[in-house]
Amino acid sequence: MLMVAGCALVSSVVMSRRIGESPSSAAFAVITSASGYVRVEGDVRHPGIYAVSDNSMTVDVIKMAGPVRSLSRLRDDKTVARPARRGDVIRITFDGEGKGDVGYGTMSTVERLALGLPLDINAMTEADFDYLPGVGPVLARRIVMYRQKNGGYMAERDLQNVDGVGYRTYGRLLRVLQPADNAKKIK
Repeated sequence: MLMVAGCALVSSVVMSRRIGESPSSAAFAVITSASGYVRVEGDVRHPGIYAVSDNSMTVDVIKMAGPVRSLSRLRDDKTVARPARRGDVIRITFDGEGKGDVGYGTMSTVERLALGLPLDINAMTEADFDYLPGVGPVLARRIVMYRQKNGGYMAERDLQNVDGVGYRTYGRLLRVLQPADNAKKIK
């Protein structure tokens, strides 16, 4: 009888500790305030994809990844003062003397689709368009050719002018594309 009571007491104490513990508020804030993702690579201890908010700066994201050397050794401090944008690839490299550089790129279409990030219609290749729903290699080629014939720039609404893009395909594409900077909003 005493053993049963002892086991019950121990299990209630253990269960109350689990319930009483709460996750770190900082980790919770990062997850809930994330508006996008960036990938950090190069001379960092923890390369990978990081959730960022709209007001995250490049220097903050690099610090999360753990640079292998001090950021005070960067050749150009202004490069890390820029905001980290959704879909950025931030690459930090240090040379033999310990001086560092920060470079920027963009995530691939596959990465952006997997993370739910919008795509830039003016930066996409034929292969990128081929990944999209309702677009095959033939339609991808037509979209890129249309863009090239019209000065290398197109707004999302211009997709309606591409032979083979019907109403349904147009709707699917709009869901994954980000609005072009100078394009007027479609009502």
